[in-house]
Amino acid sequence: MALLLPNLVLAGAFLFISGVGSGILQTLGPALAAEAVGREERGRSIASIGTFRAFSLLVTPMSIMALIFVLPSAAVATAIVAIAVGIPGMAMRTRAPRGMND
Repeated sequence: MALLLPNLVLAGAFLFISGVGSGILQTLGPALAAEAVGREERGRSIASIGTFRAFSLLVTPMSIMALIFVLPSAAVATAIVAIAVGIPGMAMRTRAPRGMND
């Protein structure tokens, strides 16, 4: 955003697009988690994804900040943290969703 300071309209447009995308993803995640499991497991899946999201929203900025002191750039630190946050989701995706094998 620092590069867009001379053009506030463009900066505002990018912030708007980012906010809409973030809102959609934060709404879509629990909905997909609830649909991927059986009826008796829905509460637990929604609670699990909410806990993971809250943890990642807290830890991600702090981790990037800590890595900046060790790594050469913020981009490298962000990439490392993004991969670390994404690994649990990829590791849990070992089976096909319900209904795919029926």
